[in-house]
Amino acid sequence: MWEGHEMGVFDTWKACERAIKAYPSAKYKSFENAEQALKASREPFYLHIGKNAKPQKSKNPMAG
Repeated sequence: MWEGHEMGVFDTWKACERAIKAYPSAKYKSFENAEQALKASREPFYLHIGKNAKPQKSKNPMAG
């Protein structure tokens, strides 16, 4: 999460929801794994949210 009551990477929706609930303009997004989430958290949010978002390519050929 880039902006909210508490910022960081959360491993459950419930934890994330507590951090964004009633926060105007919260900036958050889910990712397939913690590695992607941690990498994204160090980058500007606009690279991952909205019409400027680009799909993350997985190094795992079996991933979807």
